Amino acid sequence: MFRSLAHTFTALHELGEAYVLGGIRSAQNLSALDDSVWCLNLRTLRWEELAPQPETEEGVCARRAFHTTTRLSDYELVVFGGWTGAKDRDNSVFVFNALKKSWTVPQVPGRARPEPRQGHSAAKINAADIAVYGGWSGESFCDSLWILDTCSWTWTRVETLGVSPQLADHSCYMSDWWLLFNGGFSAEGENAMTHALDLVTKEWTEQQEGNDDALLDFALDRIAEVGQSEIRVGQYLIRLGGCDVSSGLYEDRNYSNVLEARRVQRVSEGASPSATGATSSGHDLVSGSDIKF
Repeated sequence: MFRSLAHTFTALHELGEAYVLGGIRSAQNLSALDDSVWCLNLRTLRWEELAPQPETEEGVCARRAFHTTTRLSDYELVVFGGWTGAKDRDNSVFVFNALKKSWTVPQVPGRARPEPRQGHSAAKINAADIAVYGGWSGESFCDSLWILDTCSWTWTRVETLGVSPQLADHSCYMSDWWLLFNGGFSAEGENAMTHALDLVTKEWTEQQEGNDDALLDFALDRIAEVGQSEIRVGQYLIRLGGCDVSSGLYEDRNYSNVLEARRVQRVSEGASPSATGATSSGHDLVSGSDIKF
């Protein structure tokens, strides 16, 4: 199996498959982007490289790095943004069909859309909406929350409360009504903090290690990593790839090809975590359909 940085790793549980798209294989040439698509059978844990697909009208969809890939349906993945080399940073949207092993380019109407970026994160938050946050524009960190409506393929910017973290090359996943952001870089350097965004109140909090109400079990050592990808499988968060920046940024020897797992804790009934570690009664009966923009 390859070693990789800045790829995406996304599961389609109904098909029993997970897909790795794009990325960088060598730190010695960051402009040499990989356009391969790999499929992991989640039952046998065997890898298969898919045959290259023809170019679309907007280029090779998988030839990018520091992008996001989000599950849209039982067999579809949405790819957004990233570093494309010749075109620098991108804000295009592509859809990969895992049944047909083919790409399409949805038409995004209007001018409202996130600025081109790399190293952002994305997560599906309800039946139709994908949240995109963070990243690097080439000049500054992007600290705004955008929602992509996949029914109309329109973008909406959402105002949040509190201090928005400036993050890039991090990972993000959904837990109950929270979006959790791990790893990567912040404006202060390597980020070992977990930032949480409440999608109901639109408020930001920070999850401290050792906090009894934290959403993650910190049984594994927390190290600052960049370029990793994570997927949720049952009670576990599975991480693939990335680079340990504590012993040399973007050095080939620090690239990982290990599948690493850690357990995800659920919020106790009737309580939600706060920035101080105290609990407060709130929206414990919230479902994905209640998160609207």
